[in-house]
Amino acid sequence: MIQFATYKGWILDEDTIDRIQKMISVTGISFKNLRVPGFALEPSWLAGQLAVIYSPWLFGSLLTGYHLSRWRWLEFVLSVMTLGLLLVTFSRSGLLMVLVTSFLTLILFGRDKIKQLWIWFFKPFTHVFAEFSRSSRQISLRLLLLLLVFASIALAGKILSGNQYFSQIWQSTKDDPLEYVIDIYAGPRLAYVWSGLETFNQHPWSGVGVGAGGFYLYENLPDWSKTKIPEISNHLSPANSAYPNTKNLFVRVISETGFLGFAAFASFLFCLLAEALAFQGKNGLHNRYSYVVGVFTMIALGIFCFTQDSFAMTNTWINMGMLLGLGVGAIGNG
Repeated sequence: MIQFATYKGWILDEDTIDRIQKMISVTGISFKNLRVPGFALEPSWLAGQLAVIYSPWLFGSLLTGYHLSRWRWLEFVLSVMTLGLLLVTFSRSGLLMVLVTSFLTLILFGRDKIKQLWIWFFKPFTHVFAEFSRSSRQISLRLLLLLLVFASIALAGKILSGNQYFSQIWQSTKDDPLEYVIDIYAGPRLAYVWSGLETFNQHPWSGVGVGAGGFYLYENLPDWSKTKIPEISNHLSPANSAYPNTKNLFVRVISETGFLGFAAFASFLFCLLAEALAFQGKNGLHNRYSYVVGVFTMIALGIFCFTQDSFAMTNTWINMGMLLGLGVGAIGNG
């Protein structure tokens, strides 16, 4: 948040915050796109960490009522701060991960919470709530909370609308689907995925070898990407020495290892999901908490793999390692 405040001319000047960032990351800070990278290499990486590593534990606490400290308000405050930080990364994939995963997890595990919240909200409006003065205070409290929610949504919308990269999603005037994707700055990702799938189509069973997918990407790029996307044109220059990637872990695995490797990778992910589901039915609030966190993590991780393509990303492993450790502890205690 200090970085975001710096963009607005508050707290620190740009040179100071850039020097601090270069002590952590080789990229420093770009003051042109006004996106917050935090301690990560780039803003989208920070958003991925927030969505896959931190949000599952915070959302799981809010949903189950399991608290990691004696301060019961701490997880709520941290959740609000996480959402605020996620907004100023202006990462479309990160925001999508958190919103979709939170919605699905809420539908799966939060119906009782939704029902309780519904009853609590409308209780002062019923005739059962007889005491007028107390009822008036309760109604005022609920209306104030409702006002805060709408104000927060409006503020988030204003922040996102102020960023050209993010707001292009609804400001684009393109009618053709392909032109629209290119216009919202998603053309390069689509082109790399397209090329990766074409590579798989040429080598469906064994793939082209682990780590070798980049050698085939340029030759399999679709024709439209070579003329309509400046980034692709620059990469095709003889002076370019960058090694491309598919930006999608599922496409990378299937293009480099074929059907057989992808089946092994999918089996591995299902095994991790089974470990998360193993908490279901075990007694104790902490086991239900671990169950919700595990499912949230696997859904977020599934979306994350559509936006990143490296096994070296720590987002893929940290939470699952912690959940596997909790699972071993639960079995040992059982």
